[in-house]
Amino acid sequence: MKPYSELLLFCIGQLGKKAQPDTTMTSPLKTDEQQDPMEVAYRNIKGNLIIQGTSLAKWCRENGTDIQNLRHAFKGKWNGPRAKKLREKALSDAGVVLEETT
Repeated sequence: MKPYSELLLFCIGQLGKKAQPDTTMTSPLKTDEQQDPMEVAYRNIKGNLIIQGTSLAKWCRENGTDIQNLRHAFKGKWNGPRAKKLREKALSDAGVVLEETT
């Protein structure tokens, strides 16, 4: 019997059985308070650029950078003066304002 046939038979056998909640699992989604503000800013830049009718990849090409460089600048893997300028330009062009954390 082929593996997908075995899976199908298993699934059919599970029909009608009451699902048991798995109490050991936690939600993979984080609340806004748990998320890194730079990760949120990066996603907001992507969204705002799409709303403006462009894309993050196109913005990067037009600004002479690679999308990985921008990603690294926002995720902290690249944090020098060029990364700071790149972050500021991306935030400005996309119209994203970082919230001050207290």
